[in-house]
Amino acid sequence: MAKGETIMKFSLLSLSLLVSFSAFANPLEGRQWHLDNQGQSIFIREADLSFPEQPGVIGLDLNLPTTQEVSALTPSNEVIVAVIDRGVDYEHEDLQGRLWKDPDCEVTEHNPCYGKNFLNPNASVLDDGGHGTHVTGLIVANDNAIGIKGVTPSQVKVMPLKVLSEQTDSFTYNRRLVSDYFAEAVEYAVDKGADVINMSVGFPQLVLTERFRSAIEKANNAQVPVIVAAGNNRKDIPVFPCSLEGVICVGSVDNRGDYSEFSNFGQAVDLVAPGESIISTYPASQESRNLRIMGYEKLKGTSQAAPLVTAVAALIKLYHPQENLLDLKARLLCTTRRVDQRNEKFTLAGLVDAKAALLSSVPPCLTPNFKENSQIVINSDDLSFSYKLKVDILSGQGLPVSVRASTDSRITLSQSSGISQNTQSGQTVEFTISGKFNSIQANSIVPFHFTIGQGNREFHYKANLSFSLDENAFTAKTFQLDRVRTSDIFQARGGRRFSLLRYVFSATNNKLLPEYFFRIRGRLPTFGIIQVTEAEAITKTITLGAEENLVNVIKGDYNDDGRDDYLLLVQELGDNNIFYLDYRDSNLAPLFNHHRMKFVDSGRIMNLRSPLNPEGNLLNFQKRMINFEWLSYNLSGEKILVPIIRQEGVLPQEDNTNEFVNFVAPELSVRRYALVPSLDGEIYEITPRTLMSYQREESLREKLYDLGDPIQPWENIRIENPLKLPQQNMGSMEYLLSVGEFYQRRYFSYQLLGDGSYRLHPIAALNNSESGLILSGNATFPQVIPQTADENSLVSFKLNNRLSGRLAFTDKETGNTYVQRIESDGYSDPIFGFIGGYKMGGIYHSFFESRYWIHYFGNDNQHYRYPVNRESSFPGVQFSETMEAVVVNDNGDIKPGIFVNSTLLYGNQVHALVPSTEGIIRPLKFTIEIPDNCAYVLPANLGSEFVDSLVLNCVEQGRSVLKFIKLD
Repeated sequence: MAKGETIMKFSLLSLSLLVSFSAFANPLEGRQWHLDNQGQSIFIREADLSFPEQPGVIGLDLNLPTTQEVSALTPSNEVIVAVIDRGVDYEHEDLQGRLWKDPDCEVTEHNPCYGKNFLNPNASVLDDGGHGTHVTGLIVANDNAIGIKGVTPSQVKVMPLKVLSEQTDSFTYNRRLVSDYFAEAVEYAVDKGADVINMSVGFPQLVLTERFRSAIEKANNAQVPVIVAAGNNRKDIPVFPCSLEGVICVGSVDNRGDYSEFSNFGQAVDLVAPGESIISTYPASQESRNLRIMGYEKLKGTSQAAPLVTAVAALIKLYHPQENLLDLKARLLCTTRRVDQRNEKFTLAGLVDAKAALLSSVPPCLTPNFKENSQIVINSDDLSFSYKLKVDILSGQGLPVSVRASTDSRITLSQSSGISQNTQSGQTVEFTISGKFNSIQANSIVPFHFTIGQGNREFHYKANLSFSLDENAFTAKTFQLDRVRTSDIFQARGGRRFSLLRYVFSATNNKLLPEYFFRIRGRLPTFGIIQVTEAEAITKTITLGAEENLVNVIKGDYNDDGRDDYLLLVQELGDNNIFYLDYRDSNLAPLFNHHRMKFVDSGRIMNLRSPLNPEGNLLNFQKRMINFEWLSYNLSGEKILVPIIRQEGVLPQEDNTNEFVNFVAPELSVRRYALVPSLDGEIYEITPRTLMSYQREESLREKLYDLGDPIQPWENIRIENPLKLPQQNMGSMEYLLSVGEFYQRRYFSYQLLGDGSYRLHPIAALNNSESGLILSGNATFPQVIPQTADENSLVSFKLNNRLSGRLAFTDKETGNTYVQRIESDGYSDPIFGFIGGYKMGGIYHSFFESRYWIHYFGNDNQHYRYPVNRESSFPGVQFSETMEAVVVNDNGDIKPGIFVNSTLLYGNQVHALVPSTEGIIRPLKFTIEIPDNCAYVLPANLGSEFVDSLVLNCVEQGRSVLKFIKLD
């Protein structure tokens, strides 16, 4: 019966397709609403099984001219469009005859010479992902009654340039930055005579190189437009190359003409085009997951919007071959249709209008140029600023240009207008806008409105400008680093500065340590550790074996003598699973005789490449906090602490039973493992042993019986989370242990003692309240700021689904629980993680990160949000600004905050976010421009200070210094 139902569903689908497509020459053309929007519906995903229908608005498409309308224009012989992407399925039946062949290439069995593969010059450009084929089909798919229809006629051909593949899953490939491959492809396209270049890719500032800038400049000088995607992260700071001067950047709208929910926006995005539910060609070898039709797929994104504008640009090149790049930009940007600016989204121009761009004469046109020109450093003495607004004159000879600027009450403008007479096409005119902030407490991102006149026409533009203070606005505590070579800790490359210092973790998570380690260049692997006190910076060194690397350093008291020691996590090169725990004292001398222990897991008990541990390290770290606990162990009469790791793995044979009925199958599960030392000859080895062995579970069952709370056959025992703050758990671990089934559970304190014994007793406060329904299955996060937390509080989080969760602050003594219910904005905005949790001044604070937002939750259902600067690069690689939980002094008010570094993505500003009565704001007093001679280091807590500090790694007069800028 089920089989018959399936056949019926496919029959109905086939019938509906035939009916829908019967009026069109190409079977799928009726669903290509971007070509001709007749009100076709698309389906927007709201949940796993919810796809509500969204009818379109007639006419909100590319507005392509008819064949009759372009018949009066004389086309050139051929236009070549370079598509820099993942290649193309050159055997696709809808692309035959539409791909450019390199005349200088020698055809082989494996390379038919369509375009070029820059990752492997001897291989073809065959698409192994589908993205490049989808982009190509939108531009040039044949009008042949087979599948879909591209925008352009047969005179337009695509030059496929392969710069991405399944192997390009990071910012480097074969030891080269991916942006160098992109640059090489742009240079090749220009040299081989491409007329238009499409790049539906993105990457952060981290990999933006001078070579790529030069390649874009080369294309501009050759009058070749470079059209790029804005990115799909719903933010107003788009990816590169969108934010780069010299490109045309494209955002996305849906079938109602509204900005797509995912599309980036802002003053760096030049115009928009359809990008939702776009059907195009797809490799026949790849699964069509959305459309379910072999050779075709339905995708969404600015990657789809960009090639539609590229296709319009190709039509302009085809029918107006004598015009230059400025004329093409004027036709594209000054003929667009208005897009409603909802939810604070905006772009420089509006929705592309192919008919107006092609059939009209070149309109008078100018545009302000905000690309890499929207971050402003203010004068710290009086909070004044001067901003140079650049206006590009694309067309309109000899016309005067005027500017008027306005903004909100945060700023008083002293010069807000200007005029330039007799401007020329191709000229860039600069206007000075000056003023001053009225308060250093003000939000440092400010919306501006610019009215720009050209002759008797006026253009209106929005821009969000970002202001910051320079280093001189702050009193920095400076530490000179003696015996430290600048090149070992500071690097300048491609105009960017990078700190090579790595953070030393605290074994107790009780503060942000001002300690760092680094590699010292030389023949042997030598490392330095910098320890900063309130008075000085001290550097110590240690040399490892020739084939060893220092992975992490954790500071703590490991032998219970009241003094801090170091635990070094050392890894052998060449084998990811050989680790050593090396215990050292405060001077890096061996802490005890057998100070170095080798990790041995011959039975592959733990999966070191699980989602819980993507780095593949033996010890887990989350943000700047350790994500493991400590157990006291007696080693040859000496007390030491060994880690307890929460990791995916199987039950060790020693912890299992030989009884056939009760034997636990070797299945991967999340367990807690203690790293137990044992002497093997002259070497101590540490092996993983689970905290919940078969023997221990049997013992707990007997103990529960003795306590008068026997466990039933259908119930299970689960170690939930630590019951104490990390600094209270040094050696004598206490966990929350639950007994029961599903969410109906009883709770106990389960304390592990150093001699292998344990204590167990019920927690009456939790068992006599409804808190059990909240705590069961929760995960404790180490990012809770311990110095502000109550030692009786248990802070835990449960992710219910991708969109919601609950954060619980539970008092272990009373059972009282304060619950914050966490929700994101919708299916496309899943919760990514927990950033920080605090209880300060009787107020519960928490910060979470979702795909698009930083969320703040406070008392009384307070919920504020702030956009995350995240990037989906290439496409396929996620990259985000870094966020750290900190404590700040905001005008005498001690507050929780999030310190944000986005300099690897865009610009050179770092800032702190704090909650206020207006929501989450970015105060000017906490927004800092990093000096040219400095690099950002993670915030730290200096000495006994309660408020955290921004740390800069600087070079002054050829010497290395660390600067601590207190966040107050």
